[in-house]
Amino acid sequence: RGASVGARGGWGGAAPLWAGAGGPMLALRGLTTTETRVVGQKHLQLSLSCAGARGEAICFNMAEQDPGRGAAIELLAVADVDTFRGNRRARLRVKHLVRGHGQAPFIAYIPPQ
Repeated sequence: RGASVGARGGWGGAAPLWAGAGGPMLALRGLTTTETRVVGQKHLQLSLSCAGARGEAICFNMAEQDPGRGAAIELLAVADVDTFRGNRRARLRVKHLVRGHGQAPFIAYIPPQ
C-alpha cells in the first residue's frame, strides 16, 4: 500500500485542498525510514513506512538532519503532488523533522490558519 496520484492528478481529486504553503499540515508519528539520501547537496529524500503503508517525502534544506535508514521519526508536513522530469508522484513536503521514540502511529490534521 502507498500513496498514488489519481487520474485527475491529485489526491483523489482533493489536490487543491493540500497544495501550497497555506494548506493544511499533517503531524505524523510512528514512521520508519526505509531509505534516506541527500539530493542536490542540501535536500533530504526519505522513503518511509508505517503500519504496512509506504510513501516518499522531501525535506528541503534539511540534509544535515538525515536520521539514517531504519530510524523512527516524526514529521510535520504538507501532502503534495510533485512533477519531476515529467513524472508525477504523491509525496510529503516536510516542514519539521525530529527523531521519534517508536510510538504507535498517529496522524493529526492541522487546518490552515
